[in-house]
Amino acid sequence: MNKQVTLSFAHGRGNLDHNARRKNGNPRTWGIRERQVWNETIIERDVDEVLENNLGHALRAYNAKQLTGKHPHPERVKTMQEWVRAQRRGRPAYTEFVFQLGNKLTACPYDYVTKNGQMIAMDGSVIMPWQTKKTPMPRVLDGKLYPSDEQKELKKVYRSMFERFCELNQYMIPVGAYVHCDEFGGTHLHLDIICMSEKMSKKKNSIGWSLGVTACEAQMLDKMGIKYGKTRNDNAQKVWTRLMREEMTRVANEHGYEIIDGRCRGRKKEDTPVYIEQENARNDYLDGVWNELQVKERSLNERERAVNVRVSSLDAREAQIKRAERDLDAREAGFQNKLRDLERREQRVNTLKRVADTTMDAANRIRQDADRCWKEANESIIECDKWKAKCRETENELAVAKTQLAARDNVIGQIQTAHPEWFKNIVIERGIGHGRKM
Repeated sequence: MNKQVTLSFAHGRGNLDHNARRKNGNPRTWGIRERQVWNETIIERDVDEVLENNLGHALRAYNAKQLTGKHPHPERVKTMQEWVRAQRRGRPAYTEFVFQLGNKLTACPYDYVTKNGQMIAMDGSVIMPWQTKKTPMPRVLDGKLYPSDEQKELKKVYRSMFERFCELNQYMIPVGAYVHCDEFGGTHLHLDIICMSEKMSKKKNSIGWSLGVTACEAQMLDKMGIKYGKTRNDNAQKVWTRLMREEMTRVANEHGYEIIDGRCRGRKKEDTPVYIEQENARNDYLDGVWNELQVKERSLNERERAVNVRVSSLDAREAQIKRAERDLDAREAGFQNKLRDLERREQRVNTLKRVADTTMDAANRIRQDADRCWKEANESIIECDKWKAKCRETENELAVAKTQLAARDNVIGQIQTAHPEWFKNIVIERGIGHGRKM
């Protein structure tokens, strides 16, 4: 079964620098620089080179005629840029056509987040099939977006469209064809062309060529033998646009895409029974979606009530925790005061300990001195006892000596008494020596 998509075909002023991503014209688009590798350049040519190759000979002939004629007009000599500026009235020499199959939902260039088979928008809501203005939420893996399979298929279709466009429009020379896959609006093709058509001008200062889009379209229709008029609905541009849409639709059908009108202006009017059937089917779908939404709303309301109950319990718990925190703060303040008192007591204890240690050291030294003095005193006492014993021995010896001397004196006295003659010529000097004769 072919995939149903819409076909968008528009033209206007283009920008090759933006299309080739030499300049990023949309800096607000998220991640566009990181996704530029998804884009594809089908063809890219230099505009000045194309103009010179196709119109250079005509412009040189025109300038030579202005200089060598019967009445020369050197002021009419033009460069290619001046002639293009006069032809396009300040606009670029090229015109841009944009082809897009589908929209941001059916031609999404990246993988998106789904829920129960439905897309999820950037705001988290479910995207309905008719909500084409919503942007799908990209699936981010490892901080990167990944291209979808749809864009790869669309690149093939756009290449075929480009080839078919070039076959039909020989007077439209492409200078740039770019497939953009880095924008959220969907995968699309930018085709920049230079429209060149021969014209029969009554002015003698014309080179015989025009860069107008309408004139080029009319010349192509004339060559193909397709008639057109001058009214709003059958002029050359309308007829050429319908022809291009038909050809692009044929190309899309060859690749498995069915083009639908997309409920836009100009759609075919359906018969009343068919319209009623379609509207009934759409209303049935909407009723089913509405019922699902009602069920989800009820479940959300129940969850909201449960959440409110939970929030109330959490508030009570929070108040309880705050009271406990205040109690803990008060207990902590009391503990801090007690800690400061303990620190002060510890300081005093440390001071007393240092004083006690100092006193203990002094007492130990005094004890050591007292022990040493006591030891010396004991030694002195022992020595005194020894001296006393010696003194007692000496006293005893002296007493014995005195006794002996007294006995000796007694004997000597008795001898002197008995024999005084023996001692007449004897002088006894005590302390000098024994008795000797004088």
